Amino acid sequence: KGVLISGGIISVTSSEDAIDGDAGMVEVTGGAITTTNASDNVSGITSDTIIRVSGGNVNITVSGDQSKGIDSNYPVTLSGGNITIHNSGDAVLVPEGSGNDPSYCTAIRSLQDVNITGAAITIVASGKASRGICSDSDIIMTSGSVMITSTGSAATYQNPAGQTDAYFAACLNTVGDIRLIGGSVTTTSSGSAGKGLSSDSDLILGGEGIGPTVQVTTTGVRLWISGQGQNAKYAEAKALKADTAVVIHNGTYTIIKYTGTLL
Repeated sequence: KGVLISGGIISVTSSEDAIDGDAGMVEVTGGAITTTNASDNVSGITSDTIIRVSGGNVNITVSGDQSKGIDSNYPVTLSGGNITIHNSGDAVLVPEGSGNDPSYCTAIRSLQDVNITGAAITIVASGKASRGICSDSDIIMTSGSVMITSTGSAATYQNPAGQTDAYFAACLNTVGDIRLIGGSVTTTSSGSAGKGLSSDSDLILGGEGIGPTVQVTTTGVRLWISGQGQNAKYAEAKALKADTAVVIHNGTYTIIKYTGTLL
């Protein structure tokens, strides 16, 4: 079982998942693939197991709320080819605990690692809190190029603990580490409280060879969450964010952050 695409021209417009490997692997080594999905909570390319793209041209458009461009429960490996994704759906608040848990419209998402080792990736994310590349584990990049433009706005909500919180757009977002060892990464985030590179663990830059070339621009306004005066709580727009450590070994970096008027 699974899906192997090595050539040809494939165009899919669907109200369901466009290409679904189900319990089998999805592998793209060549060809020209275009998928268009306007429904909520669907995917352009999805699998319950591994997704690999090593060649070809992949063009995905998802405009439904909480939809995904490329979505897998297992590692996603992008080692070649040209991948272009436009995701414009909004995040959706899903009841959880004493509040809600946001489910995001995301260009590339894996519940495990996202490995980028040579692909050329272009993402335009424009829905409310819409996200670029997300992993519940690590994002690891050794070569290739990533260009992400994010314009999605943030919003407040009641989190599962019943507290007022904020959900926001992010270009790269992980529960684990972001490890940019090589390649080129350019992100531009203009939505309120938006994030460029955001890790719940470590942000590790460089380490082998000459290191990556990284340009991160974040210009969104901060979002008021709760409180007043010195007790006020805000969601801030951030170029780089790591909950544990930022480690820079080598490479070339241009970081631009400008926060506009309070929203």
